[in-house]
Amino acid sequence: MDKIVCLVGESGSGKSTVVECLEREGYNYIKSYTTRPKRSENENGHIFVDEEYFKNKYNNERFKEKLIAYTEFNEYKYWSTEEQYKDKGISVYTVDPSGASELKNNTKNCEVIVIYLRVDAEERFNRMEKSRGRDHALNRLNYDRKVDIFNIIPCDYVVNGNRTIEEIVKDIKGIIFSLTI
Repeated sequence: MDKIVCLVGESGSGKSTVVECLEREGYNYIKSYTTRPKRSENENGHIFVDEEYFKNKYNNERFKEKLIAYTEFNEYKYWSTEEQYKDKGISVYTVDPSGASELKNNTKNCEVIVIYLRVDAEERFNRMEKSRGRDHALNRLNYDRKVDIFNIIPCDYVVNGNRTIEEIVKDIKGIIFSLTI
């Protein structure tokens, strides 16, 4: 049976970095489609499309049936489809808490596991400031604090993300391994 391992956590918790490491080790990486523009030339983790692409797809009933997750954030749309995980074994997916919950509700032919990467605000700030700048880091921390959806995450596992990427990936691979025995 297919499994989707969802990584959730606040901005700067390292979700994308962890999933990219797992992808290099052979796990299927579900990249959300989004209407958001790229933040940088080399940004990975999404399939970038325009609003017109979404409108054309969304008007098709078959497309709606194949959606496994859909959300809007800052007026941009994010979604994933069944084809992105079906018959691919273990998939990893970076998603927000509402997306993880929707995924659990909408996928009947696979197991969905949610792992929360718990990272202190100071560490998240340092990571985001280094890669995206001080203003962006402050805005994301303020947004996460205001929205506060991360205090009610229905998750199966919690991983301490205040460590090196190698340690975090090792813990997540241990969780994944335990799911296969």
